Amino acid sequence: MKYDFDEVIERRNTNSVKYDLTSEYFGTDELIPMWVADMDFRTPDFIMKAIRKRAEHDILGYSIRPDSFYQAIIDWYKKKPANIPFKIRAAHTIEAFPRDSTYHQFIEAVSNYYCIEPIQLIKRIRHFITKKNRPHSIIQEVTSNRAQPHTIQLTEEQQAITEFILPFITKPEYVPTLLHGVTGSGKTEVYKKIMQK
Repeated sequence: MKYDFDEVIERRNTNSVKYDLTSEYFGTDELIPMWVADMDFRTPDFIMKAIRKRAEHDILGYSIRPDSFYQAIIDWYKKKPANIPFKIRAAHTIEAFPRDSTYHQFIEAVSNYYCIEPIQLIKRIRHFITKKNRPHSIIQEVTSNRAQPHTIQLTEEQQAITEFILPFITKPEYVPTLLHGVTGSGKTEVYKKIMQK
């Protein structure tokens, strides 16, 4: 498949978090939405083909993640180009889990339902509990950040990626570059660091 990274695809009024919630969060939709890690690139054909094939089954019930799901990720990391500085790292808990077997079962059941890792679910729950009145807090945070620029501290991997991409940004010719990473991997920090340059 030949990828067209210059293609503009209209996503407003499609229940897109990135576009349709911009006005709610920031008070205006006259913004370039860069506040969420959501690319505006067309989904590759082979992925859409697999989705359509699955959708042909008339029952769309609860599903599991088979071993082949994890094996596909493992195989990709084994075959990935050597110049991509991503590594598989074990997730670390934020704090010790409560000594309650029911709590563990609940977290596991909910994380399986939403197809995310338990540690990511806990982080999201903590975020929503501690960030009340989210739209107002975000507006205040954006306003304060304009007055006091935030110093971005990159990890070694993020720094390596930044140094790899920067030459393409500073050159006078356009070179499409795709930054791949799961949610929470730190892509946005790399974007912000590059914009500062």
